[in-house]
Amino acid sequence: MLAARRAAAAPRAAAAAPRARAALVVVAAAQVLQGTVVSVPGARTAVVAVERLVVHPVYQKRVRDTKRFACHDLLGAGLGDVVRVTGCKPMSKTKRFAVSEIVRVADK
Repeated sequence: MLAARRAAAAPRAAAAAPRARAALVVVAAAQVLQGTVVSVPGARTAVVAVERLVVHPVYQKRVRDTKRFACHDLLGAGLGDVVRVTGCKPMSKTKRFAVSEIVRVADK
């Protein structure tokens, strides 16, 4: 019985001609965040703290959520500067962002 099903299914599979696939190009938008430089551990690294407001799941109150990102910094951002960072290819184990622009320089 199983052999009869396979024999019946085989001609249908062979009759279907393979279709050519169109080239599919997906362009994802790079993630752009803005935050404050909170640490400069090395010559080309800046740690940027990005704040956002999220709604607490139980109390429905808006709470500040801070996340720190290690960023590749070729612009020389200093401590306290407000910078814009863009997602990029992995530079190291923790660096997945690069400083794209210094929005505001901190008061010295």
